[in-house]
Amino acid sequence: MKILLIDDHKLFSQSIKMILELSENIKKVQLVDNFSTISEIAFNDYDIILIDINLTSLYQDDGLTLAQEIIDNGCSSKVVILTGYSKKMYEHRAKVMGAYGFLDKSMDPDELVKKLEKIYIGGKVFFR
Repeated sequence: MKILLIDDHKLFSQSIKMILELSENIKKVQLVDNFSTISEIAFNDYDIILIDINLTSLYQDDGLTLAQEIIDNGCSSKVVILTGYSKKMYEHRAKVMGAYGFLDKSMDPDELVKKLEKIYIGGKVFFR
């Protein structure tokens, strides 16, 4: 599985990358902390795109808006929101837009890998 992680917090994103690369099922983890167009992201060959919900220093809007734009542009990757928030309205918005998951940043690393594996095979993972 190939994963793209979009997050503007380098310490966090590099830590997640190291955790994910320990899994034998994950072949590649690419970090993005800047980009110029949605197409740079949306039309690359990733199985899953993990997007931080709070991207204000990287993107002019939040991660949900970026996720919506990626989905609307016909990206075949499974889009997943990574969050430190558990607000129902954000999770609902992610479901409605067609995201495959809404994952909590505070989860156990092994649990994160298991949930990404479930998403990879077509499952969806949400709090509620």
